[in-house]
Amino acid sequence: MVRYLVDKYNQSIDARLGDQTRYQRWEAGLIVTPSLISEEDLRICLMKQTRRSIYRGGYLQFENLTYRGENLAGYAGESVVLRLIASLVSILIMYQ
Repeated sequence: MVRYLVDKYNQSIDARLGDQTRYQRWEAGLIVTPSLISEEDLRICLMKQTRRSIYRGGYLQFENLTYRGENLAGYAGESVVLRLIASLVSILIMYQ
């Protein structure tokens, strides 16, 4: 499906656009070329995310597991966003 959209659909002439392909029309509307993000940043962006509160004492609970950390104590009472890989619940990335 993706290959069809990229190689065929977006590269074919669209009658509504005259003699331009959808890709050419998209490029013509850009003010600047978007910058590419790194693979690591893309991986993080595509992770599942959820909100949790940090409890007094510097811990949070997620999926019936308790995560403790001395650095979490400074965030007690605050709500944070967790990003995670569903198959690796031992790895959480926390954003304020």
